[in-house]
Amino acid sequence: MTRPEKARTHAPTYADTPVTSKGNTMTYADFQAYMAKYGFPSCPLTEDQFNEAHMLGATDNDMYGIACDVNAGVDFHVAVKLNTQHT
Repeated sequence: MTRPEKARTHAPTYADTPVTSKGNTMTYADFQAYMAKYGFPSCPLTEDQFNEAHMLGATDNDMYGIACDVNAGVDFHVAVKLNTQHT
């Protein structure tokens, strides 16, 4: 008998995704599909922003938080800085 899946209480991660350097494995098309899966019919980031965020050091795991912040009205560069400050 399998247990029912728990409701998500935090941003999803890519734990099951093969990791490359910096943890970046998704293309922009993959990211758009990922965001749609989590309720964003239109991706909050442009392809240029997506690529720039990766160039600035954002990992795939950071991208969800960046996109959510941008969707809420946070400036893109501020969102990148806040979401890439790992302890």
